[in-house]
Amino acid sequence: MTHQHEPAMQQAISGLRRGLVAGEGPWEALVTHLEAVQAAPLDPRHQAPESLLPHLQQAQRLTLRLVILYPRTMLCEHPFPTPAEQESRLLQIGVEAARKAVQTSRDIGDAAAIGFFLGLLARGLYEVRQFQASMAAWNEALRFYRELAQARPEIYRPYVALMLNNLGTEQREVNALEAAKASYDEALAIRRKLAKRDPVAYGSDLVGTLNNVGNLQRAMNEPEAARVSHEEGLRICHKLAQQQPEVSISRI
Repeated sequence: MTHQHEPAMQQAISGLRRGLVAGEGPWEALVTHLEAVQAAPLDPRHQAPESLLPHLQQAQRLTLRLVILYPRTMLCEHPFPTPAEQESRLLQIGVEAARKAVQTSRDIGDAAAIGFFLGLLARGLYEVRQFQASMAAWNEALRFYRELAQARPEIYRPYVALMLNNLGTEQREVNALEAAKASYDEALAIRRKLAKRDPVAYGSDLVGTLNNVGNLQRAMNEPEAARVSHEEGLRICHKLAQQQPEVSISRI
């Protein structure tokens, strides 16, 4: 099973090993610990080695805690095919890890990490059908990303659009159609600008929101508007297929 954290984890391990060779500190326990997390990322028994803690500042201890929690938070996205009887248990593990990761990120004071883990928590809560709690998490994540985007729009505006798109989908599911429309409209405006600037990087995201808008318009008894939205998305898919067939085929 491959996890998204593995390349960064391997880089950290390799960097620490180079430091050990150079005699830069007593980090062998940390290397062993990270290798154990890498080998079994979902094992709940992982704890920072006691021998290492005196060498770490508080922020470093909290960051190490996030390293341990991160792979378990990925279960909120439910990316792995699992037997039905295990699905609920794995999602609950993911939700609990995401809650802890949000709190740890708050303790560190890292706004980007708070937004990231709130987004994962919202997804996990959505998967276990805790819709009100999920929408509250989406909205809080959105607030953090809006603030981050004021300083670095080129980095964080795509995340604002992602949170709005996901929030709109959940609002549509609970039949809050006008709220969903407002969320989708703002996400669509952002993604149009992003796709105009870089169609290859952001075109498929624009298609996804257009598809969501079309579905919402159909639910609101606006069949002609829905047709226009779906057709626009299809045209963009055809253009993307000429450049990135592996990305756009799933959207058609």
